[in-house]
Amino acid sequence: MEDPAITGAMAVFRNPGTLDPIVREVLAKAIPFYLNANTDSMDSHQEIKALILVGWSFEVSGPSSCLFSEAFSGTCFFLLKEKQPKFLCHLHKLLDLVPGPCTVEVRGSPRQNAQAKDSQWVRDRLIFETTKGVDVNEVLLSDEDRVFEGLSSNFFCVKNGTLFTAPREAVLRGTIQGVVEQICERERIPVVGEFPLLSQASVWEGAFLTSTSRLVLPIGCLRIPEMGYFTLPFPAPSVNLTSPCFSFFFFFFLLFSSSRVAALSGPQS
Repeated sequence: MEDPAITGAMAVFRNPGTLDPIVREVLAKAIPFYLNANTDSMDSHQEIKALILVGWSFEVSGPSSCLFSEAFSGTCFFLLKEKQPKFLCHLHKLLDLVPGPCTVEVRGSPRQNAQAKDSQWVRDRLIFETTKGVDVNEVLLSDEDRVFEGLSSNFFCVKNGTLFTAPREAVLRGTIQGVVEQICERERIPVVGEFPLLSQASVWEGAFLTSTSRLVLPIGCLRIPEMGYFTLPFPAPSVNLTSPCFSFFFFFFLLFSSSRVAALSGPQS
């Protein structure tokens, strides 16, 4: 049972309406500092990844005022006080998009609380991230047959011209996942909220990952314990350009590439 004093003190951070201006204020200070501190490694089109962590500090774990600090190869802006809310903002250069198709492997069970994007999951997934193959882009979570999501991504497969992805309540919804579904609705591409089944991987017409760092990344090789490797069909010179799979990825590639360029270019003078 949470202490009522903690509940009261954390209320401002748990309300999106009051949290938003705090985040904006911190980012307004942190981003210029990060850019000034990393002028040698940044270019005019470089994007920044921001991680916000809010919690409760039960002990004195740092200075009692806001500071900038070099940490984790990025810039960390933090406020730590004894028995007070803890607010941390970590900035890092957003990695360049990985050219697909990529390789993924199936390892690990679904998260216990899929709806929560908490710091415990960062610790829980570390074992998979540090032990995955050097050529593996992502690890998929499953309960032997049903595919839920990746460690840091959402998963889609294409079967009979229809997109399949895990039910909403079973995974942590992603921003790019939502964009893909909105586009599919607009373009009348069927999307079904049902678990993709590993036992049907051999008949998939394709599969891909979605996340803010990957956007839409096609999967070329799927590694499944005790089932071996599945090479999935993806856009290539030898692929039929009218195939449903190619149409999906070509459409999303054009959409996200155009949006990304427009966002980075900004208003033209």
